[in-house]
Amino acid sequence: MEIQGKTVLVTGASSGIGSAIAKAMAQAGAAVVLLIARSENDLKKVAAEIGTSGGNARIYPVDLSNPDQVTVIAQRIQGEAGVPDIIINNAGSGEWKFLEDTSPKEIQEMMAVPYFAAAWVTRAFLPAMRTRNSGHIVNVSSVASRFVWPGARLISQPDGRCAA
Repeated sequence: MEIQGKTVLVTGASSGIGSAIAKAMAQAGAAVVLLIARSENDLKKVAAEIGTSGGNARIYPVDLSNPDQVTVIAQRIQGEAGVPDIIINNAGSGEWKFLEDTSPKEIQEMMAVPYFAAAWVTRAFLPAMRTRNSGHIVNVSSVASRFVWPGARLISQPDGRCAA
């Protein structure tokens, strides 16, 4: 995939893997890196680091678990920066807890970002990408989908509890 001169949108760009991806995209020659996450101050820091290295980044603070907010920010992005050439759905976090120790609200919150956030972001930009007949969508997933350790999948425990 060609990065040079492309507009790249990175969700979860305020820290961790998302921040590293955003910086790598700028180093690879992306024309504009669109940084999306909840933490405006952290996004500003990442954008400043990209700018110091000669890159161009714009920040868009938003709660990606809220489909209405994603729709609004996507319209703003398209008006200010155009339709991204590359979308990297990276936002998300969770906790390693036994299923019985996880409330329904916590389960919903852990599903909202990354699962639903990736759907809302992709859905917001996909029609314009199709109209343009180009674009790439990259979905970053947790290593938890590939490796097994206690609490990482449903397994029966000696005490009869199930680990999530």
